[in-house]
Amino acid sequence: MRALFVIILLTALVLPSGGVSVSPPSDLSGADLQTLQTQVVQANLGVLYENGLGVPQDYGKARQWYEHAAPQGDANAQNNLGYLYVDGKGVPKDEKRGVEWIRKFKGC
Repeated sequence: MRALFVIILLTALVLPSGGVSVSPPSDLSGADLQTLQTQVVQANLGVLYENGLGVPQDYGKARQWYEHAAPQGDANAQNNLGYLYVDGKGVPKDEKRGVEWIRKFKGC
């Protein structure tokens, strides 16, 4: 239970906050906004597991979270997933697949 609290707390800390008003674009529907928020949370959970922030470091779990967010277009998840494949962390090393994800991140 404590680990879940830490994950939620750390995820909230890495999301935009702190006196800065962040408004979603007015052309986003409620469903689109929820999808965007879900992607960000999934990618942030990947970061927490990849770096062992508040949870035990676990590249396999990081990969799972990145793989949820990356196909939905989350650029950070695409980049981070790419480097997990390039480095062989939590996955068998696969430079070709890693470069494909990194290129999606860079828009190539």
